[in-house]
Amino acid sequence: MTGWTKEQEEAIYSRGCNLLVAAAAGSGKTAVLVERIITRICDEQEPVDVDDLLVVTFTNAAAAEMKERIGMGINKALKENPLSRHLYRQSALLNKASIMTLHSFCLDIVKQNFYILGIDPHFRIADETEAELLRLDVLEDLLEKYYTNCQEGDAFSNLIDAYGGQQDDSLLQELIIKLYLFSRSNPWPEHWLKKVVNSFTTTDWFQWLLPSIKMNLNSARELLSQASNLAASPGGPTPYLANLTQEISMLDDLLGAAQISWNELYHCISGVGFAKLPRMKKDEIDPEIQERVKSYRDKAKEIIKNLQNKYFHRSPQELLIDLENLKPHLQILCQLVSEFNLAYKEVKSKKNLMDFSDLEHFCLQLLMHEESIPEKIIPSELSKKMQEKFVEVLVDEYQDINEVQETILQLVSRNDNLFMVG
Repeated sequence: MTGWTKEQEEAIYSRGCNLLVAAAAGSGKTAVLVERIITRICDEQEPVDVDDLLVVTFTNAAAAEMKERIGMGINKALKENPLSRHLYRQSALLNKASIMTLHSFCLDIVKQNFYILGIDPHFRIADETEAELLRLDVLEDLLEKYYTNCQEGDAFSNLIDAYGGQQDDSLLQELIIKLYLFSRSNPWPEHWLKKVVNSFTTTDWFQWLLPSIKMNLNSARELLSQASNLAASPGGPTPYLANLTQEISMLDDLLGAAQISWNELYHCISGVGFAKLPRMKKDEIDPEIQERVKSYRDKAKEIIKNLQNKYFHRSPQELLIDLENLKPHLQILCQLVSEFNLAYKEVKSKKNLMDFSDLEHFCLQLLMHEESIPEKIIPSELSKKMQEKFVEVLVDEYQDINEVQETILQLVSRNDNLFMVG
C-alpha cells in the first residue's frame, strides 16, 4: 500500500509512546502495522532486529500472512541495499520472530517455565469442541449433586424455577458456562465473581455501566458532528443544520448528565427525541451528500434508541428493586460457577489437559509477582526480562482483547512501546 494519509504516516513513524490506532474495517490498519514494523527494521539510524519485536495477531493465518508481508518488505529493502548485513540478518531471523497469536505466545511462556508452575510439561491443549464437551460433563455431575440435595424453597430450587426452562435445565447450564467463561476473561476470576455479588444491589452496578454508555453517547455525538460538517459543505443540505445543531446540544446535555448521576441521566434521556428533518428540493443539493448526512444521523438515532430500550426503559428505583430481588439468584449462580471451576480444573489436571483460558492464566501467573493483588499487580522478574527484551509490542485486532489478555500485554511492555490497532 502506498500513498499514506497524514494520520497513517503519524501511526507509522511516531516513536517513544504507547499508541492506539482506531479506524473502521478495511481502512488499512493492519497495513499500517506491517509498514511500521518494516520501517523499524529498515531504519538506518536506529535499526531494530525483528526478533526483538512482539507482534500479536488474532489468528495463526493472520500471523503467517504478516510474516510473509514483512519478508516481502525486507526483500524489497535488500534490493535497494544489497550489501546490508543487517537486512540479511533480518531475513534469517524472521522465521523465529515472535509474530504469533497471544495463545501461542502464552504457550511458549508456559512451556519454558513449567517447572515454576509445578505442572507436567507434557500437557495437551484441548480443542474447543473437546473442551466444550468436557465442561458439559463436569457441569452435569455438579448439578446432579445439587438436585440430590435440593429442597423446595431453597436457593438452588428457586434458581431452577426462574431459569431452568420448561423441558430441561439447558438454559441454566448455558448461563453457568457463559458466566464461567466471562469470569475467566478477568485476571482474577474468583475476585470478580465476589465483586459482582457484592455490588449487584448498589449504585456501583450503575457505575460499571456508565463508561460504556458514555462511549456510546460520544459516538452518537461524533456521528452528528460529521453529519453537521457535511450539511454545511458545498452541495450539502444546509436546512438540516438547525436540527443537527439542536441534536448535538442535546447529546452534550446527556454527556453532562452522565457526569452527575444515573438518576440525572435517566430523566434527561427519557425526554430525548429527534425532530423530523425539513423537506428539500432535489435540485438544491447534492443527493449523495444528503444521503450521507441522513446515514450518520440515523446511526446516532439508533444508538440513542438502543440505550433507551436497554438501560432506561424503567426508573432507577424500579431497577434497584429488581436487582434486590435477583441477588439471591446471582449468589447461588456465582457459587455454582465457583464450584464448577474447581471441578473442571480437577478433571483437566487428571487428564493433563489445558484449554486456551488456562494458557492465559498460567502465563499471567508467571508474569505477576506472587505478592500481586487485584488492586496492585506487581511485575515478576520474568515480566521485567520481557519488557527489556521487546523493543516494541504490536497488537492487531486490539478490539478483541479481553482483560486478562490486556494485563498480559501490559506486563510484557513498557509505558512507551505498546502499539495497538483496532
